[in-house]
Amino acid sequence: MSRNQKFTELTELIDRGLNVYLSGVHNTRLREVMEYSLFPGGKRFRPLLLLSVAYEEGGEEGVKAALPFACAVEMIHTYSLIHDDLPSMDNDDFRRGKPSCHKKFSEAEAILAGDALLTLALSLPGLSVRERADMHVMLGISCAAFVMVSGQHLDVTEYEDAEEIYMQKTAVLIQAAAVTGAVAVKGGYTHELAASAHNFGMAFQYKDDFEDGKGVEKKKAKELREKYGAAALAGFAGLYGESGLPYLLVSEVLR
Repeated sequence: MSRNQKFTELTELIDRGLNVYLSGVHNTRLREVMEYSLFPGGKRFRPLLLLSVAYEEGGEEGVKAALPFACAVEMIHTYSLIHDDLPSMDNDDFRRGKPSCHKKFSEAEAILAGDALLTLALSLPGLSVRERADMHVMLGISCAAFVMVSGQHLDVTEYEDAEEIYMQKTAVLIQAAAVTGAVAVKGGYTHELAASAHNFGMAFQYKDDFEDGKGVEKKKAKELREKYGAAALAGFAGLYGESGLPYLLVSEVLR
């Protein structure tokens, strides 16, 4: 199976999982608003990173064990996008080529859909097994979600340290995704994995800055993207090899 075929397979698995979890939302209007922002998704690289690490650590059984957490990470990410787009935040009218959630529905419904995605994400393991390992994994994800909100707050209050904002707002959830892929399979993770994922998250944010012309100055954004990107690729190559799914995913996203 080629790299693209494997990532397509994993993306379809994530989408099926998200549909299963949303089917439990019995308020049909609320589910419609949640689905509007979840589907079709973007690159899905956060849950893909989680499942890529799980695959390298435990094969197909590892992917199966980690899938609920991959869905949780994507729901948390989508919640953050809904709230980021609100008039009181970034005030963006479009997301992924279509009207933002609050433009399609209403500001109140967008806020509630985001709230619902976050709370549903943190309850996912309770829908399957209630093992201590699941509780441990979700504690890490919930902590990452909290730090991400802190980063959003720093951003809207015009905090001057861009590195700190990017670490909290972007890198921490990406780092949590990679770490969770390992913890869900083998109950632990290495410092090298956490550092590699952190560097990936920072590189991704500076890549976004460079392409959008926002945030830090473009020359600096390019330099920092290359610095963090090289460190991330070296880290994932050392952990799983250049033919490993995490390395292939990161190199594709940062291209």
